[in-house]
Amino acid sequence: MSKQSTISAIAARKHDPYRAAVQVDGKTVAVLSASAIEQLGLHVGKPWDNALRRRATEAAAFDSAYHQAIQRLNIAARSCSEMETTLRRNGHNQLVIGDVLNRLISLRAIDDEALGRALIQETLARKAAGSLLLHAKLLRRGLCSELVERLVGEACCHLDSVAAASALAHRQRRFMSKLDTRTQKQRLWGLLVRRGFDTETIEAALVDVAVEDTG
Repeated sequence: MSKQSTISAIAARKHDPYRAAVQVDGKTVAVLSASAIEQLGLHVGKPWDNALRRRATEAAAFDSAYHQAIQRLNIAARSCSEMETTLRRNGHNQLVIGDVLNRLISLRAIDDEALGRALIQETLARKAAGSLLLHAKLLRRGLCSELVERLVGEACCHLDSVAAASALAHRQRRFMSKLDTRTQKQRLWGLLVRRGFDTETIEAALVDVAVEDTG
């Protein structure tokens, strides 16, 4: 009758004090967080059977994905979609990814609405921008279209888009004094398109600039 395997050591990792290597008969079988080790009731001398191996393997998969997610969030905020893509590229299966995302959302470590509002505020603080640009920026970060529509709508209802576009065009036109009027309008139009203003807003802004300049 073969001797039953047991946990021979639980060794802290030098470069990752929050996780430890679980060893069975001298071989590392899983790397787990302290909380996972506690939840599984692991300790030196505990019998290592198939049921415990399966539970430890599942916990290790979650811990690995969660650890990677936290590392990336420590660098910069990410949307739920961006984090899902990152974890999938790193080889984690969809069930584990779903569990990790649910944990991060419950902790507010991932918050698509807060991220969207921050992106809008950051974009508008840098330079005047229209709703089309705001839509594009948020969609590019993986926010769902319904949320994007609501956040951009809320932001733009407090903005005078024509006034913002006019002010931007007026500032830029000061550097175009050597150009003819047609070229100025073409370049200003291109600028305002790139800043996400719609056609109606651009036309009104360029009229405002022309009236202001001719006095």
